[in-house]
Amino acid sequence: MSAWSHILGSLDDLPAGGPDRPRFPARPAARIEAEEPVSFGSLSDLVLASDMVLRAEVVAVGPGPQTGDRTHRFRLRFVALRPIEMPKGVLTTELVRVAEPGYTLDGIGFEVNGFTWSQVGDEGWFFLERATSEYFRPVSSYGKFRLATTSRGSTASAGPTGLPQEGRGPWHAEPIPLPAQLGAVLRSLV
Repeated sequence: MSAWSHILGSLDDLPAGGPDRPRFPARPAARIEAEEPVSFGSLSDLVLASDMVLRAEVVAVGPGPQTGDRTHRFRLRFVALRPIEMPKGVLTTELVRVAEPGYTLDGIGFEVNGFTWSQVGDEGWFFLERATSEYFRPVSSYGKFRLATTSRGSTASAGPTGLPQEGRGPWHAEPIPLPAQLGAVLRSLV
């Protein structure tokens, strides 16, 4: 089973591509909701499940490889992160490659479960698991807390990603720390 299998059935509801739709746009054209593969009851659970927790700046984005199963395939979106601080994981000064859900095979951009696309200039905390020897992926749709964005035209605001589903999820089980306090909270959990 694909690590992205929770997304696959939801792809059927996306609009079809065509000559009037740009391939691999800078902003997603659709949002889908899919069953979360893992549910976290607290921020501590999210940190524990992550192979890497880091504060980083997004320095590059673009289409990545295909993934999925025989009937549903899609293209990942690669994001390059420049680490600023890494309380959990192997400290590196190299860029960290992350794959986010991103595009249908015909290039229609989509977001899943409120996990907004990372844009060049964004800064935030990322909660990642190893996907392959070449890249990481968010541990769930709750796997990012945006601190700031400097990307032009971005409508993203500071705060956690993920859908507020009936008060569940790591950001709803306890008060959300202020962005300035989040680093201290995360360092205390590692």
